[in-house]
Amino acid sequence: MQEIEFEWTESLTGEKAVAVIDNCLADFDLTVTLRDTLRSYPGCTHWHAKFGRERGILEATCWPAGRRIWLAVHENRRAPWIDDILPSATESLRRALF
Repeated sequence: MQEIEFEWTESLTGEKAVAVIDNCLADFDLTVTLRDTLRSYPGCTHWHAKFGRERGILEATCWPAGRRIWLAVHENRRAPWIDDILPSATESLRRALF
């Protein structure tokens, strides 16, 4: 599994981080197919995002209690579109979180 971790700045709130992730996914024309929480990270917001009807899922998680934000791609959910947008989406998200 590939995971990309983002820095949690002192001024960042959980609400702002969730809004930034929502906007970033929309900016890249991704469709959110799941927006929920994970048992292992109580209070987190977790997304599954797809590109149109293409196979593959990009996951995002924001966990304010742990002061963590990350994107994840599981090997069995990898697809060419993810590899294509991941560098740009990562940079866009990094900039937006500051």
